[in-house]
Amino acid sequence: MKLAHLSATAEEARTPAMWHLYATELLAQRRYGEAIAMERLALAASPDRSESWVVIGASQEKISAWPEAIQSFRNELKLDQNNGPALFGLGRVHFKMQRFAEALEFLQQSKAAEERPEIRYYLGMTLEALGRTNEAKAEFERGLRGGGK
Repeated sequence: MKLAHLSATAEEARTPAMWHLYATELLAQRRYGEAIAMERLALAASPDRSESWVVIGASQEKISAWPEAIQSFRNELKLDQNNGPALFGLGRVHFKMQRFAEALEFLQQSKAAEERPEIRYYLGMTLEALGRTNEAKAEFERGLRGGGK
């Protein structure tokens, strides 16, 4: 119901903001190709639109199009170099590609931009993969407490 309403509203409004809202819901509904298409419409109308590249990157990540996801998240960082979701996305994708040093760099930047337990989880996993088990354990524990120091 929500998706149908957003689809109709996006079609009627034909604005980048509405296309982005619809794309965000498409991503949540696991309709990744459609989410990418909606965000590309938003970007065509408003190339400097922040957050559209994050939805595209997250959609590409979900279909394991990792090089494309990396480029999309980097495109977002060109618009906002401290964008926490883009930094976190880069950390996740590099982790999935087993590029642990790069993952660690982006995850640390993401943690500095915003504090979320998910970031601590990926930091822990990355540190563990790098053999830094004491640091990994500390990150897991911080994540379980909801983040923070």
